[in-house]
Amino acid sequence: MRALDATSVTGVSPAVAVDRRSRAASPRSMVGTATEVLQLLRMLWARVGVRHCPECGEAVRPLTPDAIADRIVADADGRRVQLVAPVARGARRRHEVAELVADLVAGGLVRVRLNGRVFNLSAEELDFGTRRRHDVDCIVDRLTPSRERLDRLAESVRLALDLGAGELVCEVVGDEGPSAATTYSSTIQCAQCQTPLEPELTARHLSFNHPLGRCPQCRGLGTVRAFDPGSIVPDASRSFARGAIAPLTRAQYADPRSDWSRAFAAVGRAFGFDRNTAFADLDPRQLRIVLYGAGDRRLKIHENGPSGSVVRRTWKGLIPILQGACRRDPDKARGLARYQADVRCSACDGERLMPEFRAVRVGGRRLPELVDMTVDGVL
Repeated sequence: MRALDATSVTGVSPAVAVDRRSRAASPRSMVGTATEVLQLLRMLWARVGVRHCPECGEAVRPLTPDAIADRIVADADGRRVQLVAPVARGARRRHEVAELVADLVAGGLVRVRLNGRVFNLSAEELDFGTRRRHDVDCIVDRLTPSRERLDRLAESVRLALDLGAGELVCEVVGDEGPSAATTYSSTIQCAQCQTPLEPELTARHLSFNHPLGRCPQCRGLGTVRAFDPGSIVPDASRSFARGAIAPLTRAQYADPRSDWSRAFAAVGRAFGFDRNTAFADLDPRQLRIVLYGAGDRRLKIHENGPSGSVVRRTWKGLIPILQGACRRDPDKARGLARYQADVRCSACDGERLMPEFRAVRVGGRRLPELVDMTVDGVL
């Protein structure tokens, strides 16, 4: 574009300019990626977006150390508590446990609980006993939480979370030792259904071009290559015996003794139709069974006509059978490619991202929803 004959321009709303040049064709290209507007939107959603649980839809916010300290004050209700950091679980090597405890002591922490027994390391040594696996907890602080001591409590919470890899246990201390225990975590987890989320959210997690964020099933395309029922049965007025299933040869559908004919006849006997029933006359359940299988139900298949021996086999479904043939034989896969089409990815519903990143909202709106809108709709 030619430069403007001006040193500055004011009072003009920002505009998006797209160079008029040929670009390499890519299924991931769109106006938003070509103009980098989508990258700016990803940064916005990553910076100010509210995480939501992909399972139940509840808003999910991580607990900060100050928020945990406030909860402890409320939950303790004037009772004395101790803050415990779970440092190691099921550790096998004693020398590694000893080194870990030595580091705690060097940091000024002398109360350690080993396999349920508390040791004051300023006055006694560890006793590993006969156990082969060891649980190590560090007792970071003992206090009676209150608003007046909130600074000390928050500092102890931060230390306990650091030692416990984002987790601490608050135990009520009575005359007979610790009783009720509550676990607090700074990791992002849904309080409703306990679904864990990625701790950090960046623009890459909201990109269908990056492995961190793109749907693993469609690899960020929004569509997958799959068998199209309309291509497999192009003329629903036909029956199986009249060649309704396009990938089958005449010998496979016209001869009642072929494996396909006997299998289809068995499905029909079990679910109320036969080889001469037009596909248009099948009800939705019957059509679903023909295309996708009858589950674990074993059907009676006559080996040599109605009076022949009977075997029981499952019906996998027309589409799974064709998929299996493609996996086993590359030549067959090439021949069957004409019956496939790009269909919406069932894992991401065509939105290209992993579930937890599709659930991030700004102003109640998800990023894939905004991308699908027209410019007029956005304005």
